[in-house]
Amino acid sequence: DVSEATAPACEIVLSGTYRKDVENLKRTYEEFKDLGCTILSPTNISVVSEVDGFVYMKGEETETPDTIEGRHLNAIQKANFVWLHAPDGYVGPTAALEVGFANAVGVPVFAQQLPKDKILQSFVRLADSPSAMLRMWPRHPEPPAPALKAFQEYYKRAALQRGYGNEGPKECLLLMVEEVGELARAVRKR
Repeated sequence: DVSEATAPACEIVLSGTYRKDVENLKRTYEEFKDLGCTILSPTNISVVSEVDGFVYMKGEETETPDTIEGRHLNAIQKANFVWLHAPDGYVGPTAALEVGFANAVGVPVFAQQLPKDKILQSFVRLADSPSAMLRMWPRHPEPPAPALKAFQEYYKRAALQRGYGNEGPKECLLLMVEEVGELARAVRKR
């Protein structure tokens, strides 16, 4: 198993159905926390109510579904990866949106069970457990689909992972120029 000492620092979002197999969802949430991961969203797995299929967690009771989902999508942009809770392959429309959104911003999606939907399956990587996922999770994030905001989020994640979280614009430009120089040297040698 991956211990907290050997696990890479990770920020995750749990997506999927919060109505089915809640006990397994709670175990997964706790396992990620025990592995040293920061769960950006949801902030807890204490289901308070369900209205028209939308599940409210403790502390969200007075918020609108749009506000909660907006915060969840913002968290996906900041996450290293998304863990999809899809018991028996079930993925509802909101979770399908989140999987597509994660793919669009270059955030990988992992799940213990693949979605039943064949199209969604192509966007999800299978992992036996959170600790197995951490063993297969790459140290460096994959570049996202081309888009300025997605590139900015990718750069922010990559910079933080490499220890460059406090640099200003000038330092970031100089670091980028250094990287381009290294690339140019490598290309020239070939």
